[in-house]
Amino acid sequence: MRPLLGRFFPNGRADVSSFNVGARDGLFQGMRKDLSGTASQLSPTVSGRSEPSLAALALVGQLGLIYLFTAMAKHGETWQNGTALYYALNMDQIARPLGRWLASQSIPIIKTLTWSVLGMEFAALPLMLLPFAQPWPRRVAIVALSTMHLGIALTTTLFFFSVTMVASFALLLLPEDWARIKCWNVSRRSATTVRAFTQAMERSLRGGGP
Repeated sequence: MRPLLGRFFPNGRADVSSFNVGARDGLFQGMRKDLSGTASQLSPTVSGRSEPSLAALALVGQLGLIYLFTAMAKHGETWQNGTALYYALNMDQIARPLGRWLASQSIPIIKTLTWSVLGMEFAALPLMLLPFAQPWPRRVAIVALSTMHLGIALTTTLFFFSVTMVASFALLLLPEDWARIKCWNVSRRSATTVRAFTQAMERSLRGGGP
């Protein structure tokens, strides 16, 4: 511990008996500086991509086909003229209060939302399997489809359907995505640990006890 603390002292030694206010403040500032650099030091680095896998392609393709076939099945008149969402949200069996409120909005809003659902479902498969510019196309698909399912969960009783579909998006994450998630989690926990240590040291050195 003394070598660690010694780096904050002008003479390089952690002599607590000669620990004045200026040195104490320097110690706290040094710890906070180290804390601010924790996240940058833990930035994700990915050495390479995973090997192509037929099984992974089949899983991602199946997920994309779910949305493609769903969109292709929506060929009725109400989907074509953009009023399908209005009729769906006026069904008492599935509509939540927020859904009934949304159904009461202006026709342009209803049509925009209806056609947006179709657009996201038709775009899902190409975004998931696009052979270039990844992982951003998949990230766009995850955000867009998650937003759609959030809307479904809030406006209808199909909550578990939406949760199940969003959970399946973990299949779309590439190695660099998992690396970022892992490093974000490590960085957050490390920052919390260092912050707690700094606060405990500050209380102790100020005479406030543990």
